[in-house]
Parts: sequence; C-alpha cells; structure tokens
Amino acid sequence: MRPRVRDLDFRRRIITTRDGRGNTRRVIPMPGALAPTLLTYLAGAHESHLRDLAGGAGEVHMPESLLR
Repeated sequence: MRPRVRDLDFRRRIITTRDGRGNTRRVIPMPGALAPTLLTYLAGAHESHLRDLAGGAGEVHMPESLLR
C-alpha cells in the first residue's frame, strides 16, 4: 500500500486505498486515534520537504530528448 496525502480525508475520517487486489479502490474508516498521529507526521514531512527545497533539492534532470 502506498498511501498519498490526497487519500486521507480527515474531515470525513476516511482513507481511500487504490490499486488493491483486483485493481479496486476502497474507502475505509480512519481510526480516531490515528488522525492526530498522521497530522503530526504530515506536518513534519512538509517541513522537511520545505527545507530540502530551500537547500536546492527538488529538481529533476531531464535529458534533452525527453524535454522535446
């Protein structure tokens, strides 16, 4: 499972799973105790991402043939 931020709906407390068995999409309830932990993790990951961008990371090398 590779959850993405957009798969987490904190307002409705649901998690959407994609590409499961049979290439299906499922919606499962988010445990109430999990929401604060996920929000804390996401805030830390966002700060880390911003630091990486400020340090010059975040660019991708694209060979000339791919740019065309």
